[in-house]
This record gives sequence, structure tokens and C-alpha cells, in this order.
Amino acid sequence: MRRLMTCCMAAIVLATPAAADAQLTVDALEIFMNTSTANDVRLIGVRNDATSAVQATVTIGDWDRDEQGTNRFLPAGSHARSCSTALQVFPTSLVLEPGESANVRVSLDATGNPALRNCWSIVFLENRATQETAGRQLTYNVRTGVKIYGEHAQVRRDGFVEDMTVVATDGDSAKAPSGESATGVSRNSARERLTIAFRNAGDVQLKVKGNVEVRRADNSVLQRIPVTEFPVLPEQLRLLGIDLPVLPAGRYVLLALLDYGGSELVAGQLEYEVP
Repeated sequence: MRRLMTCCMAAIVLATPAAADAQLTVDALEIFMNTSTANDVRLIGVRNDATSAVQATVTIGDWDRDEQGTNRFLPAGSHARSCSTALQVFPTSLVLEPGESANVRVSLDATGNPALRNCWSIVFLENRATQETAGRQLTYNVRTGVKIYGEHAQVRRDGFVEDMTVVATDGDSAKAPSGESATGVSRNSARERLTIAFRNAGDVQLKVKGNVEVRRADNSVLQRIPVTEFPVLPEQLRLLGIDLPVLPAGRYVLLALLDYGGSELVAGQLEYEVP
């Protein structure tokens, strides 16, 4: 007789249109809600793509990002910009048969609290799943998250480059931040890496993109490195790591030109010498 070993674990899956491991799929990655109105209501479409019935609970939580852009999931009310006290969800539990769909109603009423003019939280759908592999039965809880952004009709968008530094990527002389490479170049293939510290000085999430220009001493452009779009929450700092190309010996200027959706681009400049 085969003996089944049972283990328990938890996993968080940010919402994707096709998240097979989560069994439940949703039709939205993010929901933007209007805090200017007395009660804004949105629907999250949920579908059971598993082969058996799924029972899920619906809860409200919080989240933010660290300086490298990694999501951090927190209990509701964990930060000052949490929408959680103004959010309601219905139903708070649901059972879906295979192939069945339903809607989760999300309502936000932040008009009585000026501090929540621009806020963010997350709605979780949590269900238990099991998987049997080589005589072991694994039981785990899966939380599928849909990010909620509350935004006022009148928002202030502002940001700036707070700092730029170059660090070595090989050896022990310096340690680069662990953020995603914006160039797609392997970190091991570049001798040095540029770190851009971008500060969101506004009150709404910014999506930032742009270029880094490598300029010669005569101010001519040697190379442009694209900066892939990245999000930054209000009042937060984002450290963006960009692998620098191997350059001939000489003096250069690294010029970061970033577009955050404001009326003008923001820039940061750093002198850079290759011995």
C-alpha cells in the first residue's frame, strides 16, 4: 500500500489572465478606481479553470514595492496610503464548478478621508489546491491578487533623479543592487553597472521610461541604452540597475533622460571615466 506524505505551503500569484497554478483566473491585473466620487464600483471577473470545484475566500490586503521594485504583501492597514478602510468586496467567499465564472464586486468610497485621495491596496482570492507527485501529496494555499489603485481626478505628477552611481559587477570591490537589468544584458558580461535612483515626488503612481545616453568628451552621443518602463509608487524611491557596455578608455558623460508622464523630461548626469 502506497503511503501519501502531505505537506502544506502558501503561494501568492499576482493576477494574470492565465495563471494555471492558481486554478482561478481573473480578467484584470490592476483596477484603477476614482476617489473623487462617493462610491466607485468595479467588477473582477473570476473563472475556475481547474477540473474540480474550487472554493475561495475574498479578502483585502495591502502591498508596496521595495527599492528594487519587488512586491511586498502586507496586512490591511499596514501603510498610510492603504485603501483598505474605504474598500468593500462582495461576496467574501464563492464556490465555482469547473468552467464556471462569477464576478467579485469591489467598491471604494474614500470621499470622507482626504488622506485616501490617492491610495493602493490589493484584493486576494485564496483557495486551497493539492498536487500529488511521486507518492507525496502537496497541499498549498494560493492567493491570486488584483492590485487596487484609488486615484483622484486631480493628481500631482512629479519626480526626479535623486542620484546616479557606477559600481563594479564582478569581484568583491562593489556590489550592485539586485534590480532587473533594463538592457537585457547578462550582468556577468558587463564590468560595471549604472544605478539610477529615481524618486516619485508626486501623489500618484508613475510609470517611467526613457534612455541613458553615453556621451563622449565632445558631447557627441556614442550609444543610447533604452530604459524599460518601470512603476514607482508615490513618495517612494526606485533603484534601477543598467549594465554599461564595454567602452574604450576615455572620459564620458552618462546622461539619463526619463519620461514619467509630466510636462517635461527629468535628467540625471554623471561623469564616467574608463581607465
